Amino acid sequence: MFCEPEPRWGWLCLLAMFAGGLTAAEPVWVDDSTRALDPAHQARLARELRVFHQETGVQLGIKTVPYIDPGVTLRAAVRAARRSFASEGPVAVILVDRGKNGLGISHSPELWQRYPLAEMVEVLRAALSQASVRTEARLEEKLLAAAGQWMAEVRRLEEQRRNAARLLQAPDKPVLLGSLLVLGGGVLGVLFLSARRRLRQTADLRRHEFPDSIVGQRLGAPYGGGHIAEWQSGPPAASRQGR
Repeated sequence: MFCEPEPRWGWLCLLAMFAGGLTAAEPVWVDDSTRALDPAHQARLARELRVFHQETGVQLGIKTVPYIDPGVTLRAAVRAARRSFASEGPVAVILVDRGKNGLGISHSPELWQRYPLAEMVEVLRAALSQASVRTEARLEEKLLAAAGQWMAEVRRLEEQRRNAARLLQAPDKPVLLGSLLVLGGGVLGVLFLSARRRLRQTADLRRHEFPDSIVGQRLGAPYGGGHIAEWQSGPPAASRQGR
């Protein structure tokens, strides 16, 4: 950028240059140094990833490598590729190891926090299964299938997240929250009464009874001197004859 050296315009030039430096360069959506993708497919995938980022705020990058160094796992390699692609924000990277035809996906911590944990685990499973079921397909087809499935699943989660945010920001939010609290209180009340009733029924089944016992009469002891008690935890015994 060229600026005339006039003092009155100098500060404007410096401001423009500073603002231009703050403008973040667009990431390389598809880093295919191994030429695993057809050029036309690579360009189309890059456009889809750009649109996906604009719609959801989530970045997904694709990177292919000819091989992974000995002693380095695919998990560690894809994590390093994700950090190189973007150091912060909701980011994911799909890494393809052409040496072993391996494919891995790494999610950033911000992405795990953005959506429910169980849902993100399902996103990983669905995307990787799209590649694994295509046993006879080319690596390019596996990569495109995994990326397409991943974006479809995250789009669904992002829509759910935004719908929930709109619901909480609605003008009638106090009424909604009040209704939920009343409903929750009613449910807790019903559970409390039900538990109390079960405890009362259990207590009613416990009795202290004196069983029918024949004790011989002793001299000077009109009642035979016998005193026997019984503990029963079940229902009261049926009335016996002669009681």
